[in-house]
Formats: sequence, C-alpha cells, structure tokens
Amino acid sequence: MRSPRWSPSADGLNTYVVSKVTKEAGITMALSGLGGDEVFAGYPLFARSIALWNKRWMAQFPRGLRGLMARIIAGAKPSVGGMRIGEFLRLPSFSIDDSYPVARLALNDHALAGLLPPSGISANRVAAIMHGLIRDDRGHELPLLSQVSLGELRTYVLNILLRDADQMSMAHALEVRVPFLDHELVEYVLGVSDALKFPHTKAIAGERARRPAACRGREQAQDGLHISMGLVASE
Repeated sequence: MRSPRWSPSADGLNTYVVSKVTKEAGITMALSGLGGDEVFAGYPLFARSIALWNKRWMAQFPRGLRGLMARIIAGAKPSVGGMRIGEFLRLPSFSIDDSYPVARLALNDHALAGLLPPSGISANRVAAIMHGLIRDDRGHELPLLSQVSLGELRTYVLNILLRDADQMSMAHALEVRVPFLDHELVEYVLGVSDALKFPHTKAIAGERARRPAACRGREQAQDGLHISMGLVASE
C-alpha cells in the first residue's frame, strides 16, 4: 500500500531554513513558539470569529434570503474573502463548530468542482472534527475563543505544524521543543475567559515566554544556555 504524499507547508520550509542555520551555529536544542498564537488567540482568525459571533442574529434570516445574499456577494467580490462570506451566510448557525471549518476554507465545493472530478471531492474533514469536539466532547462549554483554539490545535497544529516542525528540524538533527503546547498550560488557558484574553493575547504569551527564559538564563549562564530574539537554545 502506497503511503500518502507529504507536502510541507510554508511554515515547514521556514523551519527547515531556521533549523539549518541554528544547527550550524552549534546549537542542538531549541524552544519553538509553535502553538502560542493558537493557544493564546493571537491570529486574526480569532478576532474574525468574535465579529462573526456578534452577527449571529443574521442566522435568523430565511436561508433562501441568505443564499441570495451569498450569490450577490460572490459575484461582487470574487475572492477568497468573498467566497467565505458567502459560505458563512449559508451556514445553519454561526456557532464555532459550523463557522470554523468555513474560516479555514481555501476553496469551496463549487471551486473544487471546476478542478476535480466528483469522486475527488470528499466530505469536509475539519467540519466532522469540529462537530465531534464541540458537540460530542462538550467543547461548547468552553469560552468562544477557546473553541477556536480547539479547532486550531486539533487540525492545523496537530496535522501540519507539529509534523513539519519535527521533520524539518530533525533533518538537521536539531531537537525542537514546544513549551506553549505543554498540556497543563493548554488546559489552563482554554479555561480562561475571552475578556481576559482578547485583545491582550500577544502580551500574555510574551510575558509567559520571557519569565522562564530569563530565569533559566540567570541560573544556567555557565551551562551554555543561549537566549536571543525569543529563541532559547542549548549547545
């Protein structure tokens, strides 16, 4: 049985280059910020999710009317953004398990139909994962931004970013660790209210990273620990 092809993301290629330079500098272990934006709600996706949730009253309009609005927007704004707005308007609800899969769409079914045969268009796996996380696993009890974080962690981080970081760094025999994905930290932050996270997420994550790094730098200055530009690494 042939294994599926693996195509690295742009982040993976970036990790390859950075890992090469890091290893050439004589460093064998580095701490990565991977997961920080996903856990602390740092991406624009989180702000858009809040904005969309605040417009959830639109879901009360008849679906036929929303479908007409979607077609008008798609025709007036032929872009990925216009496509997503149209898909949002067609959703049965604006809950995160329905809206997150659309927020991560690059091409909708209509666009895919022009590129692939019908047999090549499969069901939206992200939608299936989100329905399981939010509906079946009680993810709906978490704050809104934490529900988005669940989607990011279970799909993009798990299936792409961690895979790329591991393979691209190990191509240069560099060990990369991901402190922002420590399970105790993730569990704690997922329980933090949206009001405390947004829009201060970058500052919170930065402070979380600086304090332990500074402490380790003082305590282990004689042990070859290097702290530079947010990278903590050891020889």
